[in-house]
Amino acid sequence: MRFLRGGQAMDRHFCAAAPHEKHADVAGLVGIWHNQICDYATRAVLPYDQRLGQLPDYLQQLEMESNGKSTLMDGPNAPITQDPSSGGQPAPMGSTHSIN
Repeated sequence: MRFLRGGQAMDRHFCAAAPHEKHADVAGLVGIWHNQICDYATRAVLPYDQRLGQLPDYLQQLEMESNGKSTLMDGPNAPITQDPSSGGQPAPMGSTHSIN
């Protein structure tokens, strides 16, 4: 039930909050900015806990299957990168010495 209450609270927040307070929207827009405007080809996902250690691999697979398309529906290559590749490891393996 606690999980459902958390989801309900997020739904209410999304409906009632001002646009700049919707953190998921802001994060999505920043992601688009980084990929399309800044031309960053990668994104780091660094879990804060070992129990989330497989999250970067899961997200990478999810994005490759869902968003990582480089061909348009009518056949030609897309003129822009469709999705940056994601990767990362939980701390301490994902600490700054690993990503420099």
